[in-house]
Amino acid sequence: MIEEVRAVFVRYQQAGILVDTNILLLYIVGLVNRQRVPLFKRTKQFTPEDFDLLAQILKSFQKVVTKLLRI
Repeated sequence: MIEEVRAVFVRYQQAGILVDTNILLLYIVGLVNRQRVPLFKRTKQFTPEDFDLLAQILKSFQKVVTKLLRI
C-alpha cells in the first residue's frame, strides 16, 4: 500500500493537493505550536504526530490549494 501512496504523490506532485479546511487548520495550529494541536477546540481529535505527518505530506507537493466557503 505504501508504494501505491508513493505513486499517487509522484503522479500529482506538480499538479498539487487540495486540502480540506479542517486539515488546513491542523497545519496552521501545528505551525504556530504543535503542542497546541490536541488542546485547540477544532483540532483536538489530532495529535502533534498527525501534524508532523501532514507537514511531511504537504512538502511533497508543489502546490497546496484550499477552498474557503463564504456563508
